[in-house]
Amino acid sequence: MATLTKSQENYLEIIYKLSFYTEGVHISDIAAMFHVTKTSASVAVKALQKMSLVRRDAHRLVYLTDVGRNQAKRVSKTFLIIYEFLTQVLAVDTKTAYDDAGAMEHHISSETTCALCRYTKQQACDNGCAIPMSTIHNATL
Repeated sequence: MATLTKSQENYLEIIYKLSFYTEGVHISDIAAMFHVTKTSASVAVKALQKMSLVRRDAHRLVYLTDVGRNQAKRVSKTFLIIYEFLTQVLAVDTKTAYDDAGAMEHHISSETTCALCRYTKQQACDNGCAIPMSTIHNATL
């Protein structure tokens, strides 16, 4: 799979989060979350569609494919692991930790992600890490 840009990862994550509330996601909802035009959101979704990470139905609703969902979960869970480490271990204030985790989630290696997970959760990746190993090994972090 091609390496995803930070923006593409963010789009997948937003589609994933919006999917919690409704099965198909409207381009207008995606655009609203990013504070961009519907045209900009549509261009981003088309790029993800070409990568087989999302699909659109006859009503133009956006759905994550299984691969897209796995990528979105990986990014979301990486964010949470970093956020927990920053707040629980380093006692960084929540606003700063949120901003920093959002920036770091796109650049951290799978090795470091697993190390942070082991440190904060006191368990090894193969023993219940928040990020499934198959997702880590199939992705470029």
